This record gives sequence, structure tokens and C-alpha cells, in this order.
Amino acid sequence: MASSLIPLAEELSLPIVILEGFGLLPVNSSAFNLLITSDRREITLNAEKIDKYALQRPEVFISLPVNQTVHEPRDATLFSPGQKVRVVRAPYQSQIGTLITLKPGLEVLPNGIKATSAEIELENSIRVKLPLANLEVLE
Repeated sequence: MASSLIPLAEELSLPIVILEGFGLLPVNSSAFNLLITSDRREITLNAEKIDKYALQRPEVFISLPVNQTVHEPRDATLFSPGQKVRVVRAPYQSQIGTLITLKPGLEVLPNGIKATSAEIELENSIRVKLPLANLEVLE
């Protein structure tokens, strides 16, 4: 959504949840597939504005059929090879990939920053080295 539409969106009586921020970013494939496969399920939408101090974020809850097992969320994110991850910063923002290897220790990245990093294979088969701080575990 273009940022110029924020005032108009705030005037609407319907809630709006932005999945990938402002600009021309496409919805990542995992979120898209989740929404497409959730047709006819009940959802609960909390479209509150982000307040990082009150730890409030917009949320979408999708009900699962009763016969499915629900797994408890993890307390901490542990990275390991084979995990599906989402990139949260440019230049690969919103892209989904598979964590191939965790790099030992700190690595000097192209921007000169030293950080813990991993090699990721994106859905388009390109392999990139990214800091762990720029990744979100999806599975």
C-alpha cells in the first residue's frame, strides 16, 4: 500500500492489516499460500496499530479444524539448517528461503558490519549470505 493512502485508510470503518509494509512489496509466498488455503475458515482480526513500547502488533488468527494438532509456540528462535525463513530487510525483503548453513562466529558482511550470518537459498534458487538479525523462522 502506498504510504499516501494512510490518511484514507484511517478514516475507513473496516480494519486493514498490511502484510508487507508500505511500498510495492509483493506478499511473501508463505503468507499468500496461508491465506489462499484458509478459504472458508473463521478468522479473528486485530488491526491495532503497532506500538513497540506497549508490545502491540496487528494480528490475524485463523482457526484450524478440530482434528488438527496445535503445536505450542517456541520461547526463542533457534536457527538450524533446513528451516524455512523469511527475509525482513532489503535487498531481499519479503522473500522466503531455506537456511542452508549457519556461518561460525562473526562474518564481515558486504556493508562492513560484523554479524552472525547464514547462507540462505531463496525460492528463486539464488544463494545469499544474510545476518541472522534479518531473518524470521517460519517453521
